[in-house]
Amino acid sequence: MEQLRLLVFTILLILSFGLPVTAQDTAAEGEALELDETYTAENGSAAFDYPADWVIEVADQDEAGVVIVATAASSEDFIDVTAFNSDEAVPSGGVNIQFGVGTRQYFEDNLLGTNSDSGPVEFLESFMELITESADDITLSEVEGLEIGEWRAAQVRVKQGDQSDVFVLVVEYERDTIGLFAAVTAPDELDAWVPTIVAIAESVTFDAETPESTPEATAEAPIILDETRTLANGTELAFSADWSTRTLANFAIYLANTDAALNRTAQGTFQSGEVQLFVAVDTIANLTPTLNLGVAADADALEFLGAVMDLQDAIFEFDEPEELTVNDQPAALVTATARGLDALAYIVELENNVVAIVQLFAASGELEQWQPLARAVAESITFNS
Repeated sequence: MEQLRLLVFTILLILSFGLPVTAQDTAAEGEALELDETYTAENGSAAFDYPADWVIEVADQDEAGVVIVATAASSEDFIDVTAFNSDEAVPSGGVNIQFGVGTRQYFEDNLLGTNSDSGPVEFLESFMELITESADDITLSEVEGLEIGEWRAAQVRVKQGDQSDVFVLVVEYERDTIGLFAAVTAPDELDAWVPTIVAIAESVTFDAETPESTPEATAEAPIILDETRTLANGTELAFSADWSTRTLANFAIYLANTDAALNRTAQGTFQSGEVQLFVAVDTIANLTPTLNLGVAADADALEFLGAVMDLQDAIFEFDEPEELTVNDQPAALVTATARGLDALAYIVELENNVVAIVQLFAASGELEQWQPLARAVAESITFNS
């Protein structure tokens, strides 16, 4: 079990912000303790609330992608108690809460092997797979999705024999940031502490200021298309030479004005000034099965756009689509909003049942300034099969 204990510490403390916390309060059944004190990370990037009589020790953290790691214990007797450690029974009357907050990319690259489209439920299921591979005598409840304040989340309860009860919570915060919480108590004492765990999770906030590395939002974004790229299928398009790119198969490419924006997803949050474009060009016959669209090979731009909207209607709230032309070619346009971003999509009919998809994602309230750029990229596209 020492290996498992190290695994849990690796997942929650490899972030190694190192914040041991002690407290003297106990929670009433079904009530959260009052969170009347705030801890703010040294770099000001994030903060969370906790009861004022808790003691916090802070260690330096230089790991990229790490925001906060904390250990909260109801007394000194619980400061060394860890989840999923069955070497000895957890004593009665207290709780140990460990939690880590880091970027989604950090967790994906270093720990869980999840992908950028994984929601909190999938994320927590991946985490619990790591635990159950090494743990003995563990019984899991079903992983459940829920909302913590304005954020999507997932939770699971775990019994480890007669040793302990554990509550694990994953919260998908803003800016593609994930919070992972694990609380351990003696058997049958967990319910008294769950409201406090949830309250701490809900209290996490992030610095609203845009980092220096993020371009400032402007009234109208400049259109600079000084680089041309030819995809493997013969598609040619223009974009800004200093943008980051990532190709998808032989027919699509992601473009973004920062590396961070390039790694954002439609379920994440775009910071002010960030923008990402997705461009895909191919025949409708090829795109339909690849993107699971289910449209006829001779569909027009508006019909094709409708299929794209149907595919993403769980994420976006769409405005009314409109027909227009791009380079005198039939086209369609729709704008949309989601939690944490605004978006638009152009569909342009090229020739021989070839269509171009140009999607743009930007921070909430900043779509209008980027729309001319999306159209300019759409106008630059040619297809030479």
